[in-house]
Amino acid sequence: MSQAAAAARLFEAQFNHLVLPASLPHKRDFNLPRLEAAITDRLLRACHLLRESAAGDSYFEWDKLRRILLIAKAVNLDGRIEKLTLIQEFRHLEHDGFLILHIAEQNAGLLVRRLNSDHGQEVAFEAFEASPRSKDVLATETALEWEFPGGAVAVPYTTFANDGFQDSVASFLQQCSIESIKRFAARADKGGSSAIETRDTTDPAMISSLLMTVLEAHGRRLSTPLLRKRVRDNVCWGDGAENPWRRLPFWLVLRVGLARYLATQHGGEIGRLRYKLLMSVTLAQLLQDSLSHLDPQNISTLKAKLARRLAKLEMAKDRASRPVHIHYDSAFATLNPKFQAILQEANQHVENVWGALKGSMKRPIRKLTRYAHPDHLRLTLPKSSRILHSILNNPIVMDNVQMHPVNLDMGAANQNMRPLATHCFSLAQFEMDVEQGHAIAGASTLSDVCMEAHRKIDSYLDLVSSAYDGNPEQKSIMILTVMDLWVTLDRAATRLFGLLLAFSPGISPEALDVLQLPRFSDMQRLQKIQSWLRLRQEKSKFTKETIFDNLHPGCFAERYYDELDTGTLPELHERIEHAAEKARQRKEEEFEGLSEEFENLLQRIAEMSCVYFDDGFLREHDSKRCTRWNHIRLDNQVISWNSLPQGLVPGQSG
Repeated sequence: MSQAAAAARLFEAQFNHLVLPASLPHKRDFNLPRLEAAITDRLLRACHLLRESAAGDSYFEWDKLRRILLIAKAVNLDGRIEKLTLIQEFRHLEHDGFLILHIAEQNAGLLVRRLNSDHGQEVAFEAFEASPRSKDVLATETALEWEFPGGAVAVPYTTFANDGFQDSVASFLQQCSIESIKRFAARADKGGSSAIETRDTTDPAMISSLLMTVLEAHGRRLSTPLLRKRVRDNVCWGDGAENPWRRLPFWLVLRVGLARYLATQHGGEIGRLRYKLLMSVTLAQLLQDSLSHLDPQNISTLKAKLARRLAKLEMAKDRASRPVHIHYDSAFATLNPKFQAILQEANQHVENVWGALKGSMKRPIRKLTRYAHPDHLRLTLPKSSRILHSILNNPIVMDNVQMHPVNLDMGAANQNMRPLATHCFSLAQFEMDVEQGHAIAGASTLSDVCMEAHRKIDSYLDLVSSAYDGNPEQKSIMILTVMDLWVTLDRAATRLFGLLLAFSPGISPEALDVLQLPRFSDMQRLQKIQSWLRLRQEKSKFTKETIFDNLHPGCFAERYYDELDTGTLPELHERIEHAAEKARQRKEEEFEGLSEEFENLLQRIAEMSCVYFDDGFLREHDSKRCTRWNHIRLDNQVISWNSLPQGLVPGQSG
C-alpha cells in the first residue's frame, strides 16, 4: 500500500470513530494501536491550539491537559499498559495529577487522580466499562445513556506511595492488559455447549469488581459526582469478516477521562465548556486535514457535525450564568474566526469537487446555424436509386408459385439468443422427463433412488436459478417439478426407514393450493402429491415434529439411535470419544508446558525495560527494536478438544 493510500485509510478510520457516520466498515480496523495513537495526537494538536489561543491562567490549564494526554499515550503503549512507565507516573503523581488508563483485554477504563478530602491526602481510582455489549448497542435506536464512573475507591496517599503497592497495582494492570481471562469473556451457545464469543465485548469485572474490591480493602468506597453521557456505537459485520466493526473503546476512555478531569478542576459548567471546545477544535482540525483524503460526502458529514457542535455551544452560551458567560465570550472571540475559516474552506473544496464532476459529465452542445444549407433539405439516397427505379418501371406480375420447405441455416441465427434458447430448452426437457417419470428411471435400489432424486433436485434448482422470477405460472411449474421429485425420494426413504413415517414431512398439502398450473395434467400431478402428503400426515398422527427439530426427548436422532441402529453408531461414537480423550490428554500436557513457559516469559518480560528514543525534548518508544513488546505480542491460542456436542444421550446429538 502506498503512503498516500495508507494516509487516506488512517484519516477515514479516524473519521469513522470520531463522527460515527451512517455508512461504516463491516469489519474491525486493521491496526488499532496506530489508530489510537493517531487520535491521541489529534487531541494533543487541539490542546496545543487552545493553549496558544488562550491568555493568562488558561494557557497553563490547557498545557496541563496536554501533559495528561502525553502521559496517557506513553502509558497505554500499543494497546497495552506499560508497567515501568506506569510506576514512574505513580511516583510523580502531583496534586492535580490525572492518569487515564485503558485495559483493553478487560474492556475497562481506569482513572487515577489525587484529591484532598476530609480524610486527608488520597488517591482516587475510578473504573468503568469501555465498550457496551453488542446486544445493547443493537437494541437501542439512538444512543445508550451511561453514567461514569461505574465505581470509585479512595486509597490513602501514604498507602499509595508505598513502592510495593505501586509495583503490585502496575503489575496487575499490565498483566490484565496482556491476557484475556476466559471466565469473563462473552459466551454464546454453540452445538449445545457454551463457547467463547470473541466478536463480543468482555465483562470488565476483573477491574470493576476484583481490583476495586482489593483497593477498597486498603481504603474506602468513594462517592463521586456522576458524569451522564450519551454513548453512541454500532455493530457492523459483513461477509468474510472475523470480527465486526465497533467504535474504538479507547476513544470513549479518553473522552470520559478528559471530561472527568475538566469537571473536577473547573466545575460542571466551565469544565463542560472546555470539553466541548476541545472536541470542536479536534473535529475542525480533522476537517481541515482530511480535505484531500476523504470523499465529499464524508467531508459534508464532518462539516455538519462540527456546525451542530458550534450551534449547541451558542445555545449553551445563552443559557449560561453571567460568570460563565465571560468564558464563552472569550473562547468565541478567539476561536470563531478559525472555525469560520475552516468551514468556508471545506465548503469551497466541496463546491470545487462538485463543479469538476459536473464539468466532466457535461456534454458539449454546439450552436445551431441560423440558416440551413439547401443541400441539407434534400434526401439523396444514392445507393437506393437503381433499386427504386427498377421497382417503378417493372409491372406487377402475380404468378402462382409453389412453395417448398427450405432448410434454414442455424448458423445465420442470432448468436446472442442461442444461450437463452439452449437454457429454455434444457428446462423444458428436464420438466418433461420428470412429468413422464423418466428422470430417475436408471436407479435400481431404493438407496440409488434417494441419491438420484437428491441430485436431480439440486441440479434442477441450479438450472432454474432466477429464470422464473416474476412469472407465477413458471414458478408454479418449478415447485411442482421439485415436489414431484421429492415425493419419489420420500417414498423410497420411508420404505428404507419406516421411522420417518412417525414424523411430519413439514409440508402442508394445503400450502400447494396456491400454485397456478396451466394444464389439467399438472393439476392431476398436484393431486397425487397432495394425496401423499395427507397420507404422511395420517401416518404421523398429525404431529408437528419433523426430523429437523432441535434435540429433545423423542426426537428423530434419539429414536434412530435406540430403535434402528445395528450398533454402528455406538461403536463409531466410542471410537470418536476415545480419540477425543487421547487428544484431550495430549492437549492438557501441552497446555501445562505452554503455561509454564508463558509464566516464565511473563516474568522475563516484567524484568525487561522498554527501548526509547530520547533526544532531550521528546521521549518516543521504539516498538521495532523493543524486545519486550515483541514478546508481549505473542498470542496464546486455546484449542477445544470436544469432538462432538453433548446431546441428550451420548452420541445421539452427532
